[in-house]
Amino acid sequence: MDNLFVHTEFQAKDVQQAMKWYGELFGWDTNYMPEMNYATFSDGRTGGGFYSNDNYHGTISYVRVDNYKDTLAKVKDTGGKVVVEPVAMEGLGTFAILADPAGNYFGVIQFESNEAPPPQPKQYANFITHIEFRAQDIAKLLDWYAAVFSWEVNHIPEMNYGMIMTSKDENAVTGGVSQLGESGPMAIAYIHVDDVDAIWKKAIESGAKSVSEPFDVPTVGRMAHFADNHGNVIGILKYAQPE
Repeated sequence: MDNLFVHTEFQAKDVQQAMKWYGELFGWDTNYMPEMNYATFSDGRTGGGFYSNDNYHGTISYVRVDNYKDTLAKVKDTGGKVVVEPVAMEGLGTFAILADPAGNYFGVIQFESNEAPPPQPKQYANFITHIEFRAQDIAKLLDWYAAVFSWEVNHIPEMNYGMIMTSKDENAVTGGVSQLGESGPMAIAYIHVDDVDAIWKKAIESGAKSVSEPFDVPTVGRMAHFADNHGNVIGILKYAQPE
């Protein structure tokens, strides 16, 4: 079974406010669970949620694994660390929060059922398509993820970037590693949108802070970045059409 990104969580100072803001910005369906102070969103692909706690912060993307114990052992043996020890959730499975050797946080989850989750019934125009980590040594971190999850990786020195292919399925969420910046290690979720400029403008007008204005990347597409008021940096992207 492929080790796929299956769920992405955004930290939130106010879970209900974040749920409403993202739902309106991207047109996602959301659901608040007061007993957990947690909210979920549906984007037609992997979906995710909004959380608030003091144990870890930032955007957390979860990788589905067959055996979380083996994965945790491999992570610890190769320079990563466990941030939150495994937690079993009845009816769902067991998850843990980890950090790679560069300090980026991510999660792993082993579902109770080995069957692939059913596809989300509704399709959305805006959906999570790419998860990006940061590192001082891009090639080294790419090799680490390849060793831990058996992912196919490709270092592109001329772009100072590394690509991670989690699966041959064209709908699978991909990954990447970019150069470590002043803001330090973090995970950035990229959301595919139909109109980068319009979504970026809407985000800024509704309280987000610009990280980068819309720009074009040859052979990749058009993208922009903003920071919400909860500490998450978000990328928005529209892929270039093949010639």
